[in-house]
Amino acid sequence: MRGHYLGSGPGEMVLTEAGLDGESQAAAILSHLDAHAGISRPRTKEES
Repeated sequence: MRGHYLGSGPGEMVLTEAGLDGESQAAAILSHLDAHAGISRPRTKEES
């Protein structure tokens, strides 16, 4: 979640806004794995 009230609309857009879409989840998983492996990746514009 991004710390704000999510808007209404198509489910896909609400999930994207919340950071729960597939791309955001994959980025979060890679970030978690990198943190445990001691690797740093460039942040995407959504993560900034």
